[in-house]
Amino acid sequence: MALDTPVKSKTNVLKFHSEEDVAVALAKYTADLSKKHIREVSFSVVLSRGTLIDTMRKMVESPYKDSVDWSKWLIFWEYERVVPLNSDDSNYKLAWDGFLQRYAKFRDIFGLKIEFITVRINQNFKSTGFSLFWKVPISPSNTYAINDKLTPEDAADDYEARLKHLVDGKIILLSDASGFPKFDLMLLGMGPDGQVASLFPTRQQR
Repeated sequence: MALDTPVKSKTNVLKFHSEEDVAVALAKYTADLSKKHIREVSFSVVLSRGTLIDTMRKMVESPYKDSVDWSKWLIFWEYERVVPLNSDDSNYKLAWDGFLQRYAKFRDIFGLKIEFITVRINQNFKSTGFSLFWKVPISPSNTYAINDKLTPEDAADDYEARLKHLVDGKIILLSDASGFPKFDLMLLGMGPDGQVASLFPTRQQR
């Protein structure tokens, strides 16, 4: 039966000629949205897996690398596999390697020319003898990976508790429509078979 009144959709579909065009447009859209939300409190971004991280590559290039206020970014994950964070199956590691990875830069040590080595930075890192350089300077404290030392059930409970803490602190707001935390930007990748968040259309889901 046809509807008397057409339903108006808020969906805005954009078409691009190439993946490169998508990367350019995504960087501009993300940077503009970041600037808008940072005026308020912070900018919460939810990442997924697949080719998304590579498509975000323009964000670590000029002009966005130096113009975006990365200190206000909060990074979350749409879903995660309960594996060690350094596993190749980890969505966190995929984002770390392609987007969040930090570097240490030798500076005038023993008269050597500058060299680059990849290191894992934590909040207790002391920069004696080093200067820090990174793809994007997002603080580790603003990067919300799962606790990979817990069971899947406990890891989920822990992540929920951390989100509730951010809601209680008014860092993340609740959606009036759903009552769930509301993020500023959710970037969802879609597989060639239409799968999103590891929900495959041809498989029975639990």
